[in-house]
Amino acid sequence: MFLLDRNGKVLASRDEDMRFKNIRDYSEELSRRLAESKQGVSPVSIKNARNYVFSRKTLEEDWNIAVLIPGQYIEKQIRWPVLLTILVTSLGFLLLSFLTLAGLNVLVLRPVKRFKREIDDVTKTKNLDRTIKIYSRDEIGDLTDSFNKMINTLNQTQQNLMDAERELREHRDTSRILSSTDRTISYGNGKGGRV
Repeated sequence: MFLLDRNGKVLASRDEDMRFKNIRDYSEELSRRLAESKQGVSPVSIKNARNYVFSRKTLEEDWNIAVLIPGQYIEKQIRWPVLLTILVTSLGFLLLSFLTLAGLNVLVLRPVKRFKREIDDVTKTKNLDRTIKIYSRDEIGDLTDSFNKMINTLNQTQQNLMDAERELREHRDTSRILSSTDRTISYGNGKGGRV
């Protein structure tokens, strides 16, 4: 920490060798930064070492109060918090990814696989009395409901076709019986005609 007058002379410093000397003798770059009207923190290279200077001008005497902080000190102070933040963030993303995959597996993949198994079973067994029981309020649940309605409609259509086939067989059989009875009656009276 040091105090400079308007000409860049060091009026006060912890380093006794710098007192009452021009700051330019210590570092040309530091002298330029302090001569600028900017206040705040600026990076400065002194003797090939990165430093940060915080400076502020006084109101009355146009002097500069400056604090020179070695870059290594700042980096040492922030290294572990930054590494810890990166580590925690990475672990958080890893956990979030795992939970997302687990959720996708439970909420999407398992119901879809179960749905496929049920469809395959209906295809193999031709059993249209079967319904799929997946309880969810999403698109998979809607798909399951639509599939169950379709299977129910197919089952009813198949039952109607089987009933119609049975009725047609009965009509055919009745028609054959009536036809053979009619022939018997017509040949039975000996005239070869109808009764």
